[in-house]
Amino acid sequence: MWPFAKKPLLDAETADWHVENFRWLIGEFGERTAFFQRQLILPTSDSFQTGGLKGHELAIHVFEQVKEKAGLAGWPATVVAHDNDFGDYEGTNLIRPVFESRAAGTFSVDETKTVIITYSAKLLKDPHGLVATFAHELSHYLLFSSKSKWPVPQEEMEFLTDLTAVFLGFGIFLCNTRFRYQQFSDGISAGWSWNRQGYLPESDLLFASACFLKARQLGSGDAEKYLKPGLIKDFRRAIDQAAGAAFQQRRPEP
Repeated sequence: MWPFAKKPLLDAETADWHVENFRWLIGEFGERTAFFQRQLILPTSDSFQTGGLKGHELAIHVFEQVKEKAGLAGWPATVVAHDNDFGDYEGTNLIRPVFESRAAGTFSVDETKTVIITYSAKLLKDPHGLVATFAHELSHYLLFSSKSKWPVPQEEMEFLTDLTAVFLGFGIFLCNTRFRYQQFSDGISAGWSWNRQGYLPESDLLFASACFLKARQLGSGDAEKYLKPGLIKDFRRAIDQAAGAAFQQRRPEP
């Protein structure tokens, strides 16, 4: 009832969903992905390099770096650019905004058991979005390999996949690319446009990222340095709320 008390970022049921499923991810994949040696992956030139490449060769290069950082370097996959124009900002006026959602990437396994991951070629102009997309699709790959039953119903699998990408250390990329807003003027008309990428809402991604830091016993300084400024306030609320969560700690060395 105290009017100045900090309100939690998420309702209790949603927060429990994140914590319980994060625990499942640690139990299922913690050893396989070296979770307890994992650091938060940052959007810096030290983390991801272009190698001077362009086009599809650049996408392959980024994909291999994402695989390595996810702990999945030896996992075979075919990467294909698709012609789905995800990321096109639809022109809008100030009366009726227009937005059309399209897939940034896909994960599938064909009849020969070849894993195929696609990405929108539009993302070649958006390196952060490309990394977030590959992290999400590789999370599908990891979940596809689980030895135990998935902890959520099928209709929640895309949410679990986003959570898995955060578990792998890519939370900053998912948070920063979840929602984008921009104003535009082409000399004839002016207005605004927006774009969404991913499935979990921003608040959930911020809380999931806080869970990652809590489980890894890491500080929040690097995260705050690279998050979009508009997310910092809610991220601090997420840190406060995640402080009470308990996660499996690293097993003692034999």
